[in-house]
Amino acid sequence: MDRSWINVVRSSDEYENGVNEFIEFARKHDPNINEKFYCPCIKCLNDRRLSVREIREHIICDGFNKNYTRWIWHGEIDIPDVSRVEDSVNEDDDEVMYDNIEEMINDVGAEAFEQAHENKSYDALSADADKPLYPGCKTYSRLSAILKLIQLKATHGLSDKCFTELLILFKGMLPEDNELPESNYKAKKILCPLGLGYKKIHACPNDCILYRKDFKNLHECPKCGISRYKNSNDESGIKKPPSKVLWYLPIIPRFKRLFASPTEAKNLRWHADEKIDDGKLRHPSDSPQWKKMDQLYPFFGNEPRNLRAFNAYHIMKGTHARQLKKLKWVYPKCHGQGEAEEYGLFVMRHMLEIIKLDIVDSFEKRFNMDGPYSKADIDVVRRDWAECFLENSAIDAFYDLPSPDKIC
Repeated sequence: MDRSWINVVRSSDEYENGVNEFIEFARKHDPNINEKFYCPCIKCLNDRRLSVREIREHIICDGFNKNYTRWIWHGEIDIPDVSRVEDSVNEDDDEVMYDNIEEMINDVGAEAFEQAHENKSYDALSADADKPLYPGCKTYSRLSAILKLIQLKATHGLSDKCFTELLILFKGMLPEDNELPESNYKAKKILCPLGLGYKKIHACPNDCILYRKDFKNLHECPKCGISRYKNSNDESGIKKPPSKVLWYLPIIPRFKRLFASPTEAKNLRWHADEKIDDGKLRHPSDSPQWKKMDQLYPFFGNEPRNLRAFNAYHIMKGTHARQLKKLKWVYPKCHGQGEAEEYGLFVMRHMLEIIKLDIVDSFEKRFNMDGPYSKADIDVVRRDWAECFLENSAIDAFYDLPSPDKIC
């Protein structure tokens, strides 16, 4: 079947006919689930099953994945090239075994491991990367095998119990003296050093407070009176589980991990070290918004290692939609294009902090007026926000801020 249509303009009849041929091919060869197939658009990448109507819309609007030339996810039998098979047979076994695991560990470095974990686990992890899965195995090390299996678990949504049973089954199939762990807990224990530290903090079920600092030893919320623990009426003396737990992920160690890898560090500084200023718009740093931000906040823009464009909530949806609507309410009332642009950029710069602090309510109450904001009004808002962020710049202090009414 001719597949050259993948590379033509999406608005052409040839492309539309090719899309129809692909859908007919999938219907004929792929055993579908409720008339749903994997979507090969450049966004889904065969990761989701969608209806035919949705697939057609995605392929036409977003484009077909040009690297997907063998439609193995839609019923086509994958027959590898002879040359490709010969190359894979002749590969160095040692290189296959390590599978870039050693390079990854070296990028992170021993110092980063020891900072993120109290115990010195770098040596143990390096040893697992060098240890074959079983005596004589040239394909997988202990660490690479566990990583592959954990990846499959996450991809296909296997439960912990199912994964443990699979590990026991695989361990029995492998030769004796193999190094495969026999439970989900032991597998994750081996991979723990690859992760980063976190803190678990008890929280009020109604999100009133965190049980820390002055509230650390309380057993019920001082604001709503809800118990800190489940089964609060149980007098058996057994330690009760908390009603709600916040998993706090410190941001600084994650930044250090990013810059620990020479490759990642180079990419993070690309906009300052390697970008070509030729007037073309090919990177966010070429946009006028980026440049305007650097002009407004030189203390931030002059340091190329300052990280930008982090979106903690991906497309900013869900529980944070309310705050975003309030920001949209504030923006149009700015008076004059210059002030509006500056004010909007300030909001963009501190978007994550604004969402976390939830202080938009207070400004909405203060400036609940029909007319547009004046320059003085904007300066007041900017000053209050700036003071608030400077005083509470540490992520750990976000939950200790006064209520919105007290900020204004």
